[in-house]
Amino acid sequence: MRKYLKLNKYLIFALCVLLGLVANPIFSQNQAKIDSLRLLLKTSRDTSRFTLLSELFQATNRTNFEEALGYAKAAYSYAQSSRDSVAIVKAGRMIAYSLDDLGRNEEALVVLNRVIRIAQRNQDEYPELKEILSFFIIMPVSPICILVSTIPP
Repeated sequence: MRKYLKLNKYLIFALCVLLGLVANPIFSQNQAKIDSLRLLLKTSRDTSRFTLLSELFQATNRTNFEEALGYAKAAYSYAQSSRDSVAIVKAGRMIAYSLDDLGRNEEALVVLNRVIRIAQRNQDEYPELKEILSFFIIMPVSPICILVSTIPP
């Protein structure tokens, strides 16, 4: 019996080491991508800035919610300054997802309601917004509607 317990300890230890060896390159690869995107962001001054901020949001939104929220807010600010309705809606969704991940659901609903109205106003001019709107189920319950997205940002 003791022999099996000792064998199990070694087996568990070996599995942990193996898992660490496999997982480490995956996490460091994501960090390398984040670092690369940050460098590109420092020098970007054109429309690629929104794309870079969106990619940084995607790269961080499962590991660092606060950092992802920062990128989403920066993307939203850039979209507003460029007066790009499609980008405003996309960035607003990113903010809402980050707020939801942080447990700040009421704030997320406020942001989603704001960007849904923008999308509804501009859907004829920008067909892409009509497609984004089709992924929301809107259920009026109070002055704030309950929005449920059927796809991730």
